[in-house]
Amino acid sequence: MKDSRIENLDTLRATAILMVLIFHATQSFASSIPLIWRFTKAGSFGVDLFFALSGFLIGSLFFKETNVNGKVDISRFILRRISRTVPPYFIALLLSYLAVYIVRKEPFDFGYLLFLQNYYHEVPFFFISWSLCVEEHFYLILPIALTILLALFKQPSKTFIVLMVLISFIPLILRLNYQHIHPKPFGYYITATHLNFDPLILGVLFAYISIYFKVMINALLRYKAAIYVACIALLASYSWWPPQWMYSLGAYLLAVSFAATVALASADRAWVVSTYKLMGIIAVASYAIYLTHVLTLHSLERVFEFIGMNNIFLELSITLVLACLIGYIFYCIIEKPLMAWRKKAIPSYRTLNRERTYVDSKS
Repeated sequence: MKDSRIENLDTLRATAILMVLIFHATQSFASSIPLIWRFTKAGSFGVDLFFALSGFLIGSLFFKETNVNGKVDISRFILRRISRTVPPYFIALLLSYLAVYIVRKEPFDFGYLLFLQNYYHEVPFFFISWSLCVEEHFYLILPIALTILLALFKQPSKTFIVLMVLISFIPLILRLNYQHIHPKPFGYYITATHLNFDPLILGVLFAYISIYFKVMINALLRYKAAIYVACIALLASYSWWPPQWMYSLGAYLLAVSFAATVALASADRAWVVSTYKLMGIIAVASYAIYLTHVLTLHSLERVFEFIGMNNIFLELSITLVLACLIGYIFYCIIEKPLMAWRKKAIPSYRTLNRERTYVDSKS
């Protein structure tokens, strides 16, 4: 399994979760310090980097299976995606709700079981779950939509690329209609799936290009340094953009740069950052860290208040370390065993093909 991982993508995955962690930690402990807050606000876009990674990896799996088998087993494809993400989500949701009930006696909202909370005017609790709603909706719709679209075009198709680009504009156009609303409550205008799928669809688009038009990726690799720098510069400039434009155009430009960076990093053999140690651990446990870090953060807030700690940098350091550690424990206890079960219960198309080849060779 380890050999199948792409080190550069693990580096981006670890970067994405650290961006989110730092953003949320500074929200809690350093929001009153403008200098720190200004330079960490961009961490909120770590979720968009996760979206671009998800779109690229899911798209790659879909197109590779199409090439090998001529079509994709849609039900198995969706079931594998859901079985990977939903069980850990339900366990994290339970832990989050127990904390909410203990503190606020808030009744449970069953919309969370159907991934509907990102369409509420305001997300009631377990705020980070909005991005999981976006992903789950995407997992359900993407295989069906791609199957229909690929049936309309002979592969490889530049027309398909143009169509995907046009589809990626939809969230931008919709966000332009809402950019005048300020401040926005943390709910529908920020979290709705149809306002956030541009990095996912662009990730899928770059996966398609990587598989069917490798010459384009090779051409882009000549300018990889400029693309990487442009992505970092755009991200760093976030704090100086007018909020309404970062919400719409800025977010779209970041989605493009993230998707391009993911595709180039996947193909870039010259740029490999070792992820076998700390970065590798963070990358492997990134989903578990994401699911558990807010509960860890809120718990530490109460602990720090109880013991009278008043050192922001120490609070931030302890929070980052413990969030990663607790997330890794959640990964080992919950997520890893579930993935092992999934591998046996719902094998990938590659595993099925190997088994068929073995059986045929014995016949």
